[in-house]
Amino acid sequence: MYLCGWEYLAKLIMQKKLKYILKKKLTVKGVPLDAEKIQIINQFFSSLHNVSIVYRCVDSDYLQNQYNTSVDNIGLLSEYIFLYGVKGKLFYDKLDQKTMNLEIDELTNASLAYIYNKFQKIFVSQRIESEKTKEAVSKFKLSNPGFIGYWEKLSIEEWLSLIEKLDNQGKQQVKDYYIAILHTIGLAGYGRNSYFLSTSRRSDIGEFLHIPNDGIEIMGWTRVGSKNVYTPKRFDRNAETVERLGFPVIKSDIFPEQEEITYKCGLLPHFIIGFFYDDAFEVNPYIFESDSFLNVSQEGLPVCQAPFYERLKELNYRSTYIEIDDMLFQISLNQI
Repeated sequence: MYLCGWEYLAKLIMQKKLKYILKKKLTVKGVPLDAEKIQIINQFFSSLHNVSIVYRCVDSDYLQNQYNTSVDNIGLLSEYIFLYGVKGKLFYDKLDQKTMNLEIDELTNASLAYIYNKFQKIFVSQRIESEKTKEAVSKFKLSNPGFIGYWEKLSIEEWLSLIEKLDNQGKQQVKDYYIAILHTIGLAGYGRNSYFLSTSRRSDIGEFLHIPNDGIEIMGWTRVGSKNVYTPKRFDRNAETVERLGFPVIKSDIFPEQEEITYKCGLLPHFIIGFFYDDAFEVNPYIFESDSFLNVSQEGLPVCQAPFYERLKELNYRSTYIEIDDMLFQISLNQI
């Protein structure tokens, strides 16, 4: 069987990432793996097709704020990450009263007006404090004249009227797409209490963004066509939906050097390979629970989440979310 050029390149990249991991001490709950389990990891990597490997660096403060533990207790941290995954700040961080806190299923005029006003401030008038962000937005505007022109000509009344014509699913798709764009801009956009989560294709993203090296680096993968993944590249089918509904989409990243892939709500444990800590790599134990890796790229690992709600109270979460008919809904811990 012959592989076409991009398939061969993808296979070489995956082999390179595997070799890097194999240089580390491989563990489950901090205990080194035997040769048999290492062979299973080889089989797992060979089974990943049409995916993008993603990374997220988190420092010790982040670990404490979300999981209520640290790398000093690698066994407990491992249990939490492979049970809950990684979620956006909205679910665990203290709400910031200086900005509007948008819940994932909120479709009020106030939330939609917030998007319009933010786009006017950032993309039209460019009232941005950070010089680095202002420079990035200026370059972005040159590459996205159609997107910018749309917001320059649109009034808030016209915006709200266009949104009102959509059904709730359409409203949610448009809102999510634009909030995801704001999320990638950071504090100037929607960096606080966001229900989106940033990851990167760059394995050195922690060093690149100067994140303190006192935590972990999570490694996972993104499925082709996943509806809760936002990027202007080939993994985004959300842009196609938004464009079909009559709204403009971006053609390039605002910070292309970050190679960001943005998740709505978070990265599920089913799609986490493991995480780097100290000089070791903690492996998702559910890799060894799989009977077959045939469909693992699209379906993920068979994670047992039976104790999900019971153990959620051990963490610093305020809420979580559920999926119903392709829609995500936020649930407060007080409702559980």
